[in-house]
Amino acid sequence: NVLTKAGGGAPCYQPGTLGGNSNPNAGAPDPTCASTSVANPYYNASIQPLLDRNGWYEPYPNEAPYQPPAGEGTSIAPNVFTGYLSYKHDKITVTPTFQLNQGTTYGSPLSVYGLDPRACGSNQSNSGSNPYTGAPFGPVPGTDTPQNPNYLTCAPTSFTGNGNLAIPNPQTGSFDGMGQYRDPWQFNLGMQFGYDVSNKVHASLFLANIVNRCFGGSKEPWQQAFAPGNLVCGYATNGSFYQSNFFNGSSPSNSVNPTLASFEQQSYGPVGGNLPFNAYFSLQIKL
Repeated sequence: NVLTKAGGGAPCYQPGTLGGNSNPNAGAPDPTCASTSVANPYYNASIQPLLDRNGWYEPYPNEAPYQPPAGEGTSIAPNVFTGYLSYKHDKITVTPTFQLNQGTTYGSPLSVYGLDPRACGSNQSNSGSNPYTGAPFGPVPGTDTPQNPNYLTCAPTSFTGNGNLAIPNPQTGSFDGMGQYRDPWQFNLGMQFGYDVSNKVHASLFLANIVNRCFGGSKEPWQQAFAPGNLVCGYATNGSFYQSNFFNGSSPSNSVNPTLASFEQQSYGPVGGNLPFNAYFSLQIKL
Protein backbone atom coordinates (compact mmCIF):
# COMPACT_ATOMS: atom_id res chain seq x y z
CA ASN A 1 0.00 0.00 0.00
CA VAL A 2 2.87 2.43 0.69
CA LEU A 3 3.83 2.24 -3.00
CA THR A 4 0.40 3.45 -4.17
CA LYS A 5 -0.42 7.12 -4.73
CA ALA A 6 -3.11 6.99 -2.06
CA GLY A 7 -0.65 5.41 0.38
CA GLY A 8 2.06 8.02 -0.14
CA GLY A 9 4.03 6.34 -2.92
CA ALA A 10 6.00 8.14 -5.62
CA PRO A 11 5.59 7.74 -9.39
CA CYS A 12 9.33 7.06 -9.71
CA TYR A 13 12.26 6.09 -7.52
CA GLN A 14 15.98 6.64 -7.81
CA PRO A 15 17.98 3.56 -8.90
CA GLY A 16 18.82 1.06 -6.19
CA THR A 17 22.25 -0.07 -5.05
CA LEU A 18 22.73 -3.27 -7.05
CA GLY A 19 26.21 -3.36 -8.59
CA GLY A 20 27.86 -1.12 -6.00
CA ASN A 21 25.93 2.08 -6.72
CA SER A 22 27.00 4.47 -3.95
CA ASN A 23 24.12 6.88 -4.46
CA PRO A 24 23.10 7.88 -0.91
CA ASN A 25 19.55 8.45 -2.17
CA ALA A 26 19.21 4.98 -3.71
CA GLY A 27 15.59 3.89 -3.62
CA ALA A 28 14.39 7.34 -2.59
CA PRO A 29 11.33 8.92 -4.26
CA ASP A 30 12.03 10.88 -7.43
CA PRO A 31 9.06 13.21 -8.01
CA THR A 32 10.68 14.59 -11.19
CA CYS A 33 10.86 11.11 -12.82
CA ALA A 34 14.25 11.80 -14.36
CA SER A 35 15.32 9.70 -17.34
CA THR A 36 17.46 7.47 -15.13
CA SER A 37 14.77 6.86 -12.49
CA VAL A 38 12.69 3.69 -12.20
CA ALA A 39 8.93 3.88 -12.73
CA ASN A 40 6.64 2.66 -9.95
CA PRO A 41 4.16 0.11 -11.40
CA TYR A 42 1.91 0.32 -8.33
CA TYR A 43 1.50 4.09 -8.20
CA ASN A 44 -2.03 4.13 -9.65
CA ALA A 45 -3.13 0.89 -7.97
CA SER A 46 -5.93 0.86 -5.42
CA ILE A 47 -5.31 0.60 -1.69
CA GLN A 48 -5.71 -3.03 -0.63
CA PRO A 49 -7.65 -4.02 2.51
CA LEU A 50 -5.75 -5.63 5.38
CA LEU A 51 -6.46 -9.10 6.76
CA ASP A 52 -8.97 -9.33 9.60
CA ARG A 53 -6.95 -10.09 12.72
CA ASN A 54 -10.01 -11.79 14.25
CA GLY A 55 -10.99 -13.72 11.14
CA TRP A 56 -11.01 -17.48 10.60
CA TYR A 57 -8.55 -18.89 8.05
CA GLU A 58 -7.58 -22.19 6.52
CA PRO A 59 -4.77 -24.06 8.34
CA TYR A 60 -1.49 -22.89 6.84
CA PRO A 61 2.11 -24.09 7.28
CA ASN A 62 5.09 -21.91 8.01
CA GLU A 63 6.24 -22.20 4.40
CA ALA A 64 4.48 -19.31 2.70
CA PRO A 65 3.40 -19.06 -0.03
CA TYR A 66 3.32 -22.85 -0.35
CA GLN A 67 0.84 -25.26 1.17
CA PRO A 68 1.28 -29.00 1.83
CA PRO A 69 2.01 -30.96 -0.18
CA ALA A 70 4.34 -28.87 -2.37
CA GLY A 71 1.89 -26.03 -2.97
CA GLU A 72 -1.05 -28.22 -3.95
CA GLY A 73 -3.40 -26.85 -1.31
CA THR A 74 -4.45 -28.08 2.10
CA SER A 75 -3.43 -31.71 2.40
CA ILE A 76 -6.75 -33.23 3.53
CA ALA A 77 -9.88 -33.10 1.38
CA PRO A 78 -12.82 -31.68 3.35
CA ASN A 79 -15.16 -34.44 2.14
CA VAL A 80 -14.26 -37.93 0.92
CA PHE A 81 -16.80 -40.47 -0.29
CA THR A 82 -15.79 -44.10 -0.78
CA GLY A 83 -17.76 -47.22 -1.56
CA TYR A 84 -17.85 -50.58 -3.25
CA LEU A 85 -20.27 -53.12 -4.68
CA SER A 86 -19.70 -56.86 -4.59
CA TYR A 87 -21.33 -59.47 -6.78
CA LYS A 88 -20.72 -63.21 -6.38
CA HIS A 89 -22.00 -66.01 -8.59
CA ASP A 90 -20.75 -69.54 -8.26
CA LYS A 91 -16.92 -69.28 -8.45
CA ILE A 92 -16.73 -65.66 -9.68
CA THR A 93 -16.64 -62.49 -7.56
CA VAL A 94 -16.75 -58.98 -9.06
CA THR A 95 -16.11 -55.94 -6.83
CA PRO A 96 -16.01 -52.38 -8.26
CA THR A 97 -14.63 -49.71 -5.87
CA PHE A 98 -14.78 -45.92 -6.09
CA GLN A 99 -13.56 -42.83 -4.27
CA LEU A 100 -14.75 -39.25 -4.69
CA ASN A 101 -12.66 -36.46 -3.12
CA GLN A 102 -13.78 -32.88 -2.80
CA GLY A 103 -11.10 -30.43 -3.91
CA THR A 104 -8.86 -28.81 -1.31
CA THR A 105 -8.40 -25.05 -1.04
CA TYR A 106 -5.47 -22.98 -2.26
CA GLY A 107 -4.39 -19.36 -2.57
CA SER A 108 -2.88 -16.75 -0.26
CA PRO A 109 -1.92 -13.05 -0.23
CA LEU A 110 1.68 -14.18 -0.79
CA SER A 111 0.98 -16.16 -3.96
CA VAL A 112 2.25 -13.53 -6.42
CA TYR A 113 5.59 -11.72 -6.22
CA GLY A 114 6.48 -8.55 -8.09
CA LEU A 115 9.33 -6.14 -8.61
CA ASP A 116 10.05 -3.48 -6.03
CA PRO A 117 10.98 -0.33 -7.97
CA ARG A 118 12.98 0.91 -4.94
CA ALA A 119 15.36 -2.06 -5.29
CA CYS A 120 15.99 -1.90 -9.06
CA GLY A 121 19.37 -0.58 -10.13
CA SER A 122 18.36 0.54 -13.60
CA ASN A 123 15.46 1.07 -15.97
CA GLN A 124 15.14 -0.23 -19.53
CA SER A 125 16.40 2.93 -21.20
CA ASN A 126 19.41 2.68 -23.49
CA SER A 127 20.30 6.32 -23.00
CA GLY A 128 21.07 8.71 -20.17
CA SER A 129 23.35 8.28 -17.18
CA ASN A 130 23.11 4.59 -16.44
CA PRO A 131 25.73 3.11 -14.08
CA TYR A 132 24.89 -0.41 -15.26
CA THR A 133 26.41 -0.51 -18.72
CA GLY A 134 28.04 -3.91 -18.58
CA ALA A 135 26.48 -7.31 -19.21
CA PRO A 136 24.11 -8.57 -18.08
CA PHE A 137 22.60 -5.38 -16.66
CA GLY A 138 22.18 -3.16 -19.69
CA PRO A 139 21.60 -1.09 -21.58
CA VAL A 140 18.45 -2.85 -22.69
CA PRO A 141 17.62 -2.80 -26.42
CA GLY A 142 14.55 -0.75 -27.28
CA THR A 143 13.00 2.30 -25.68
CA ASP A 144 9.26 1.67 -25.86
CA THR A 145 9.18 1.28 -22.07
CA PRO A 146 12.32 3.23 -21.13
CA GLN A 147 11.57 3.81 -17.42
CA ASN A 148 10.15 0.43 -16.57
CA PRO A 149 12.54 -1.57 -14.36
CA ASN A 150 15.26 -3.58 -15.99
CA TYR A 151 14.38 -6.72 -14.06
CA LEU A 152 17.95 -8.06 -14.34
CA THR A 153 18.99 -5.27 -11.95
CA CYS A 154 16.22 -5.79 -9.41
CA ALA A 155 17.55 -7.35 -6.23
CA PRO A 156 15.41 -8.96 -3.51
CA THR A 157 14.08 -5.93 -1.69
CA SER A 158 15.16 -5.00 1.81
CA PHE A 159 12.21 -2.62 2.19
CA THR A 160 9.74 -5.42 2.97
CA GLY A 161 11.89 -7.10 5.60
CA ASN A 162 11.77 -10.60 4.08
CA GLY A 163 13.33 -10.07 0.67
CA ASN A 164 10.18 -10.46 -1.39
CA LEU A 165 7.42 -8.07 -2.39
CA ALA A 166 4.00 -9.73 -2.43
CA ILE A 167 1.67 -7.90 -4.80
CA PRO A 168 -2.04 -8.07 -5.66
CA ASN A 169 -2.76 -10.79 -8.20
CA PRO A 170 -2.77 -8.96 -11.57
CA GLN A 171 -5.35 -11.45 -12.87
CA THR A 172 -7.87 -10.60 -10.15
CA GLY A 173 -6.86 -7.06 -9.20
CA SER A 174 -6.52 -7.80 -5.49
CA PHE A 175 -4.59 -9.89 -3.01
CA ASP A 176 -5.81 -13.49 -2.97
CA GLY A 177 -7.43 -14.61 0.26
CA MET A 178 -6.27 -17.49 2.42
CA GLY A 179 -7.67 -20.59 0.77
CA GLN A 180 -9.81 -18.44 -1.53
CA TYR A 181 -9.92 -20.97 -4.37
CA ARG A 182 -11.13 -24.54 -4.57
CA ASP A 183 -9.35 -27.34 -6.41
CA PRO A 184 -11.39 -29.70 -8.63
CA TRP A 185 -13.17 -32.79 -7.35
CA GLN A 186 -11.45 -36.12 -8.11
CA PHE A 187 -13.20 -39.37 -9.00
CA ASN A 188 -11.35 -42.69 -9.09
CA LEU A 189 -12.71 -46.11 -10.07
CA GLY A 190 -11.10 -49.52 -9.62
CA MET A 191 -12.24 -53.13 -10.08
CA GLN A 192 -11.39 -56.48 -8.50
CA PHE A 193 -12.18 -59.92 -9.89
CA GLY A 194 -11.94 -63.17 -7.99
CA TYR A 195 -12.21 -66.76 -9.22
CA ASP A 196 -12.11 -70.01 -7.26
CA VAL A 197 -9.98 -72.28 -9.41
CA SER A 198 -10.49 -75.09 -6.88
CA ASN A 199 -11.28 -75.39 -3.21
CA LYS A 200 -7.60 -74.67 -2.48
CA VAL A 201 -6.69 -72.15 -5.18
CA HIS A 202 -8.18 -68.65 -5.54
CA ALA A 203 -7.12 -66.23 -8.29
CA SER A 204 -7.50 -62.44 -7.95
CA LEU A 205 -7.14 -59.66 -10.50
CA PHE A 206 -7.16 -56.05 -9.31
CA LEU A 207 -7.42 -53.19 -11.83
CA ALA A 208 -6.45 -49.83 -10.30
CA ASN A 209 -7.21 -46.39 -11.76
CA ILE A 210 -9.49 -47.59 -14.52
CA VAL A 211 -11.03 -44.14 -14.36
CA ASN A 212 -9.31 -41.13 -12.78
CA ARG A 213 -11.02 -37.84 -13.56
CA CYS A 214 -11.02 -34.37 -12.02
CA PHE A 215 -13.78 -31.81 -12.54
CA GLY A 216 -15.29 -28.66 -11.09
CA GLY A 217 -13.45 -26.31 -8.76
CA SER A 218 -13.13 -22.53 -8.88
CA LYS A 219 -13.69 -21.02 -12.31
CA GLU A 220 -10.56 -18.90 -12.73
CA PRO A 221 -8.43 -17.83 -15.74
CA TRP A 222 -5.74 -20.43 -14.99
CA GLN A 223 -8.38 -23.15 -14.86
CA GLN A 224 -9.62 -22.08 -18.27
CA ALA A 225 -6.04 -22.29 -19.58
CA PHE A 226 -5.40 -25.67 -17.95
CA ALA A 227 -8.75 -27.40 -17.60
CA PRO A 228 -9.15 -30.18 -15.02
CA GLY A 229 -9.29 -33.72 -16.37
CA ASN A 230 -7.28 -36.90 -16.10
CA LEU A 231 -3.99 -34.95 -16.10
CA VAL A 232 -4.79 -31.79 -14.11
CA CYS A 233 -6.30 -32.16 -10.63
CA GLY A 234 -5.13 -29.04 -8.81
CA TYR A 235 -3.40 -25.68 -8.98
CA ALA A 236 -0.49 -24.09 -7.12
CA THR A 237 1.17 -20.70 -7.07
CA ASN A 238 3.25 -20.26 -10.21
CA GLY A 239 6.13 -18.62 -8.36
CA SER A 240 8.84 -17.17 -10.58
CA PHE A 241 7.28 -18.64 -13.74
CA TYR A 242 4.50 -16.05 -13.70
CA GLN A 243 5.73 -12.84 -15.28
CA SER A 244 3.42 -10.58 -13.19
CA ASN A 245 4.96 -7.12 -13.61
CA PHE A 246 8.35 -8.13 -14.96
CA PHE A 247 7.79 -5.79 -17.92
CA ASN A 248 8.58 -7.97 -20.87
CA GLY A 249 8.32 -5.03 -23.31
CA SER A 250 11.72 -4.69 -24.96
CA SER A 251 13.48 -6.36 -22.07
CA PRO A 252 16.15 -9.05 -22.60
CA SER A 253 13.70 -11.92 -22.15
CA ASN A 254 11.50 -10.54 -24.91
CA SER A 255 14.41 -10.32 -27.35
CA VAL A 256 14.99 -14.03 -26.80
CA ASN A 257 11.40 -15.23 -26.53
CA PRO A 258 8.87 -12.74 -27.94
CA THR A 259 5.87 -14.92 -27.06
CA LEU A 260 5.29 -15.95 -23.47
CA ALA A 261 4.37 -19.58 -22.92
CA SER A 262 0.84 -20.11 -21.64
CA PHE A 263 2.00 -21.21 -18.19
CA GLU A 264 4.00 -17.99 -17.83
CA GLN A 265 0.81 -15.97 -18.26
CA GLN A 266 -1.00 -17.54 -15.30
CA SER A 267 -0.54 -16.68 -11.62
CA TYR A 268 -1.34 -20.28 -10.71
CA GLY A 269 -0.08 -23.34 -12.55
CA PRO A 270 -1.56 -26.83 -12.92
CA VAL A 271 -0.69 -29.67 -10.57
CA GLY A 272 -0.65 -33.13 -12.13
CA GLY A 273 -3.16 -35.67 -10.89
CA ASN A 274 -2.48 -38.41 -13.40
CA LEU A 275 -2.66 -41.87 -11.82
CA PRO A 276 -1.50 -44.56 -14.28
CA PHE A 277 -3.54 -47.69 -14.84
CA ASN A 278 -2.20 -50.69 -12.90
CA ALA A 279 -3.12 -54.37 -12.93
CA TYR A 280 -2.23 -56.83 -10.15
CA PHE A 281 -2.68 -60.60 -10.35
CA SER A 282 -2.31 -62.94 -7.41
CA LEU A 283 -2.92 -66.58 -6.46
CA GLN A 284 -3.89 -67.81 -3.00
CA ILE A 285 -3.00 -71.45 -2.39
CA LYS A 286 -4.14 -73.34 0.69
CA LEU A 287 -1.88 -76.19 1.75
